[in-house]
Amino acid sequence: MKMNFGPRLEIQDLRNHPASVVIGFAILLAGTVMVRPDPKRKGFYEVGDGRTLYYFCVREDSRTIFLLAFSRKAFPPPSDLEVALAAHS
Repeated sequence: MKMNFGPRLEIQDLRNHPASVVIGFAILLAGTVMVRPDPKRKGFYEVGDGRTLYYFCVREDSRTIFLLAFSRKAFPPPSDLEVALAAHS
């Protein structure tokens, strides 16, 4: 589902995530974004940018967004062939 949080929103980081994570999350929410609602919890969502998945909650009665968790996508290490090709380019 698409959501647009508008130009003014407040993000509260409930778990003291690194600043780079909170900033990346804020940038992602700056426009219209596709979110996935949590089917078990009303007002809870996931959103990702291809590298990082964020889990957050939105209070209906305010513009506050609570960042609860994040996870980085694990990329497999490069193969020997990829390393060899990169060394020759």
